[in-house]
Amino acid sequence: VSDARAQEEEAKKRVLEPGRWYPMVESGVTLTQSSYSDNWAGGDKGSIVWAAILNAALENQLNPKMNWNNTLKLSYGQTHQQKGAGEERSWDQPEKSTDLIDFETILRLTLGAWVDPYGSFRVESQFQDLSDPLGRDLAFNPVRFRESAGIARKFIDREDRSLLSRLG
Repeated sequence: VSDARAQEEEAKKRVLEPGRWYPMVESGVTLTQSSYSDNWAGGDKGSIVWAAILNAALENQLNPKMNWNNTLKLSYGQTHQQKGAGEERSWDQPEKSTDLIDFETILRLTLGAWVDPYGSFRVESQFQDLSDPLGRDLAFNPVRFRESAGIARKFIDREDRSLLSRLG
């Protein structure tokens, strides 16, 4: 029984063909809306909240000893709220509630040892920076760059999930 289970687990392992790109993209939009009639005495106001996300990955086993993995995470969302009370209600200007740009590329030597050496580069930013003291609407600010090198270990590597841990 254990041999059959081991063979089944081995069959589920993800095997990357050298030189081939393996893309993955997931996206979504969420929308939440609330409203209250004049009969509501709680003082709450209506709101509309929306957010859009994009998560993407592109991986290539360049050769049997080198893996290149790129990930991109994008998200942006806003909250619109009512102001005023009774029949004098109107909508405020939308406020940013979600904002992320995150790109990372990892080059990992796949030597078949317990751990693999790696190097990575990451860029993080946001679409819209509203914290400027002069009131300017700055795009792609701030931008943070991170580089790292160290060792990595792939604990799970299957078609439907993977777990990579890094120390660098």
